[in-house]
Amino acid sequence: MARRFLTTVGLHVSTTDPASGSDGEVYFNSDTNELKVYYSGAWNSISASGGSSSVTDAGVELSTTWWLGA
Repeated sequence: MARRFLTTVGLHVSTTDPASGSDGEVYFNSDTNELKVYYSGAWNSISASGGSSSVTDAGVELSTTWWLGA
């Protein structure tokens, strides 16, 4: 049986996008007030009102859905 643990996530905060990253890294841009995730060589903004994305990588569709804010 799998166990679930609640852990606080500490985000890196910066006023500019880091020069590089690894797929899946997340940081908060305090200048634009955007949460960003690194994927396929770029920092991508996560919508504050919610959204979803779908990409195909090596023939496998990867989908995510998120909701942030009030």
